[in-house]
Amino acid sequence: MGAMRYALDIAMPPNTPVFAAREGVVLYVQDRFTEGGTDTALLERANLVVVAHGDATMATYGHFSRGLEVAVGDTVAVGQLLGWSGQTGFVGRPHLHFHVGVRMMGEPGRTIPIELKGEDGGLLDLSEGTTITPARRGPERHL
Repeated sequence: MGAMRYALDIAMPPNTPVFAAREGVVLYVQDRFTEGGTDTALLERANLVVVAHGDATMATYGHFSRGLEVAVGDTVAVGQLLGWSGQTGFVGRPHLHFHVGVRMMGEPGRTIPIELKGEDGGLLDLSEGTTITPARRGPERHL
């Protein structure tokens, strides 16, 4: 399982709004790709956002459609719109890749276990194949 052991791939239709899970500062943005598929040449070609948190963890959100709503240095609040789900980079179907990591011994980051809470404050079941209802619908994207 390695460095991505605790990463989540959340299936969702393209152009679904994606919101910040925690507050923090946007550390990195990649927003120039339009293509996705299973060709390994696309491995480094996913649009993504990395948000640094106050506890030295970083959340990575990946495979966005082009046209992100945040820039490096922006402070984001919980629930703030980051962008729109897509299918960029090395991907077989539309989904959001999400993981939280920390820097360890100079490596770019490793995933750590996380817990996600639902609208009622209870913990969500993150077992493979679980369906999670979005907490809110969010804004429409007009193309």
